[in-house]
Formats: sequence, structure tokens, C-alpha cells
Amino acid sequence: MDKSELQTILEKHLKWLRNEEGANLERANLVGANLECANLECAHLERAHLEGANLERANLVGANLVGAILDFSCLPLWCGSFGMNVDDRLISQLVAHITRTLVKKPNKRTKEILKLLKPYADDFCEYRTDVKKLNEKKNKLKKE
Repeated sequence: MDKSELQTILEKHLKWLRNEEGANLERANLVGANLECANLECAHLERAHLEGANLERANLVGANLVGAILDFSCLPLWCGSFGMNVDDRLISQLVAHITRTLVKKPNKRTKEILKLLKPYADDFCEYRTDVKKLNEKKNKLKKE
């Protein structure tokens, strides 16, 4: 996908997000798009469709991916996201997802990794009020 095509899609998407009046308002559909090395810094990608997009070495620093169909809970695990430039918010989102997984019969290494990440499990709560703190979630489950 060339820069001008991507720019047009992002502009239409932003107008769609803002519910601006006029024609050509549409949600960004970047399903399977090759966004390798794309500069998406501070891009408004909220609720965009990004399934299967190649984000290798894409710059996502400051990008808003809240509600995007591709969220860090469903990053492509085929290495299409290797080399992305991200910020602290997105790293904390990744950690939030990893620390909230249920691992069946974790080996010693996995247990060590989860233990190391646990102190950072709730950092994403600073950015998203709808994400419950890990300890609050466990306490709620125990009460039920």
C-alpha cells in the first residue's frame, strides 16, 4: 500500500470517528494490508479493521488502537509485528494481556516470566478505566 492510499484511508477514518458530515466517511479497512515500515505515529486507528495486517517495523508510537479489531490481544503471531515502534502504553497493554492469560501446566520458565511481569500487570489500568486491576479481578472471582 502506498503512502497516499494509506493517508486517504486514515483521513476518511478520522472523519468517520468524528462523525463528520459529508460523503466518503468510512471505517478504515486495513485487513491484510502491507503496512511494513509505515509511519503510523499518533494515528487514529480506534475501531479500525487491521486483522492480518503486516506491521513489521511500523511506527505505532502514540497511535490509538483502542477498540481496533487488531489489538495487542490479537497481534499476528506469525512475526508480522516484529520490529514495530511502540510506546509505553502499548507495552503496558501487552503485559496486561500476558498476565491475564490462563496457562495450562506452565513450565518453570513460563512461571518465571509471569512472576517477573506481575508487578507491571496493572499499569495499563492508567490508560483504560474499563480494565480491572489483576488483584481486583481475582478477588471478584473468589467472592462469586
